Amino acid sequence: MRNVERYPAIMPCTVKSVRIKGFRGFNSQKEIDLSPDLVLLFGDNGTGKSSTLSAIEWCLFGDVAFIRYEGRTHDELISTFQNEGTIRLTLQSPDGDIVLERAKLKAREKTHLKIVFSDGTQFENEQAEQAVYRTFRLTFDDFIRSTFLHQESVRGLLTENPVDRNAALDRLFGLDALRNITDGIRSVKISDRQEKLQAKINRLEAEIIASLAEAKRRLDDSKKKGKQSGLSEAQFEIKHGSGLAKESTSDLSKLADESGFDRPFVEEPTSFSSLLEVAESIQGYIKRIRKKLPEQAKVDELNRHRTRASAVLSDCSSKKSEALLKEQNLKAFEKEHGDPDAITGRIKAAARKIEQLDKERTEIKSKFKVIKDALQYLQETGENACPVCGGTLQDREKLLDHLKSELEGHEAKDIEAIDVKIEKAQGAKAEAEKEQREHKRLSDETTRARRELEGVVSEVAAVLQRVITAKDDSEDLLREHMAGLDSQIKKLEKPLQERETQLQRIEDRCQKMTQIAEVLKEEENIKKFEKLLEGKELQALQRGILELESLREILDAISKAATKVQTDLAASMIKNAHHEISSYYKTICNHPYYENLEIDVRPRTVRGALRNEYYIKGVNKSESEETLASQKFSTGQMNCVALAIYLALAKKDIYSHNLRFLILDDPSQNLDTSHKKALAEILLQLVPQKQVILATHDSELQAILQEAAGAKKPLIYRFDEWSKAGPEIRCET
Repeated sequence: MRNVERYPAIMPCTVKSVRIKGFRGFNSQKEIDLSPDLVLLFGDNGTGKSSTLSAIEWCLFGDVAFIRYEGRTHDELISTFQNEGTIRLTLQSPDGDIVLERAKLKAREKTHLKIVFSDGTQFENEQAEQAVYRTFRLTFDDFIRSTFLHQESVRGLLTENPVDRNAALDRLFGLDALRNITDGIRSVKISDRQEKLQAKINRLEAEIIASLAEAKRRLDDSKKKGKQSGLSEAQFEIKHGSGLAKESTSDLSKLADESGFDRPFVEEPTSFSSLLEVAESIQGYIKRIRKKLPEQAKVDELNRHRTRASAVLSDCSSKKSEALLKEQNLKAFEKEHGDPDAITGRIKAAARKIEQLDKERTEIKSKFKVIKDALQYLQETGENACPVCGGTLQDREKLLDHLKSELEGHEAKDIEAIDVKIEKAQGAKAEAEKEQREHKRLSDETTRARRELEGVVSEVAAVLQRVITAKDDSEDLLREHMAGLDSQIKKLEKPLQERETQLQRIEDRCQKMTQIAEVLKEEENIKKFEKLLEGKELQALQRGILELESLREILDAISKAATKVQTDLAASMIKNAHHEISSYYKTICNHPYYENLEIDVRPRTVRGALRNEYYIKGVNKSESEETLASQKFSTGQMNCVALAIYLALAKKDIYSHNLRFLILDDPSQNLDTSHKKALAEILLQLVPQKQVILATHDSELQAILQEAAGAKKPLIYRFDEWSKAGPEIRCET
């Protein structure tokens, strides 16, 4: 093995193939070709798709994200029926192939890694791990944020907890390391003397100062958010909040009358707390209205019918093509070899020929046996009488010579000629029997394909709720049915969108009411804290506070510098990818009101530590309205937001590394049909700039991708069942 310090320079790589044995559910060895720019892994949950993707992840970095290991040896990764798991991953680039092999024994913590470059350079273990990092220029954490989209990564952006969501975005932008630095600064202990002095400071004073600062910060934030929502400085009062409550209640009452719902009952707010209660009450009423709208239930039902019809259409097309192919194969065979009667006739004719030739052979043998017996008799007795009739032979010696000549010249020749004919007839019979068996196989396959097609036609009949006749084209009927469903959905969605616009305007008022209440609350808190600070008992402690101020300033400066770097980096990445993020959001989400997406990042102090706080906002520019996505977007819409951000960052190559592929594991959770179509469109746009390897159990997304990806010539694998040997993988390309 060459042992050098330099690594071969390579261009960005894609996945060529992966060979798996003894890893998770893969017991026996399987090798999977992943070389095309678009690879789709289809199958139900638990059939081995995620294990296949994890094999790539584990081979590169020796770890699998979002798995809770039970012990240090990570034996969960090794098959129950094997003592060792091995992965061979081949990456391809214009500079040649790179082969990585990683193996692990049960009950062993360490793995064995070997990497071989196209020029023959190879490394093992620690040197190989370094080669992976230096060659592909990314760590395991970088791989998870930039190349492999786990559903858990998406869930981090979907959470309603802003702390968890901010942490997830920091990880996505690669800022978690800087975040750890600021945490470390926060946890540094000051000297013993300073700790003793700090212990003497009255806890009340510290709490008051911190609470006052936090109240002022919250007041500024609340006012800033309120002004962004359209509130003026003069409107931060209970009177304006009460007016918004009346307007909202009036609009909701009209909407309730139109829809046949009970009117909302809301008391007039007199304080910030009652104003908050009113806003929450109105928002709860809006949620109940959304759930009870009959049009929405009908749209959901129509979408379910359309999804089923789409799946049956795909199955019908496949079974119809298969049945046609089987029938064509059978007809071609009969054209060349004849129908079953003709083949049977050839078999019988050959059998009769063989029987006839066997009879002739027997007769020839009988003839020559008589000659042999006569010759033997004459030779042994020496008599001059015919052994047959007893008459006197005129020339005994001449007769002996003649009999010998007959035996020597004709017996073998005649029998050999008969044997040749028999062999030829047997060959013809065997060939005809082979044709008979092949005809039966083709006929059975055709019958089975027809039955399967009949089964799908029965499903079509169930979907359409009508009898399907021989004259009907099932596919055309399904398409017409789906077009009708689309038309119904479109008609129903228009009034829903209008009603949703009304509800969102009311929700915007609720948001303003909440912001007014927050401002009033913080103003009361500030007055209370300022009054407490004027007390004489706190003045004696100020000298001790001043002595600590210098140290605090130093630590704050370091923390702020690190935080500024975090904020600037995040803002730079967002700015660089803003066009793609907005474009992908419009394509995937297609929100009826908030047509644009913006992401703001601001530093914020949380429990003494400066953090990045991200505001993901839906924006309606024409009406100058915006909202936090986490407050008003559905789970499906938030999923669209997360996918738009992730795919946009990948599209712009925000992360500088040498892997030119994306792995997506089940990205369509909580997405409806239109979202899935948009997701498929964007993924196909990434090809061939990026190699896309996608796994999903979603049959609707499978059908959408198969239909949309035709020109991309995808490589499709179907994961069917899982046996003791491992997953059963079938290539459908």
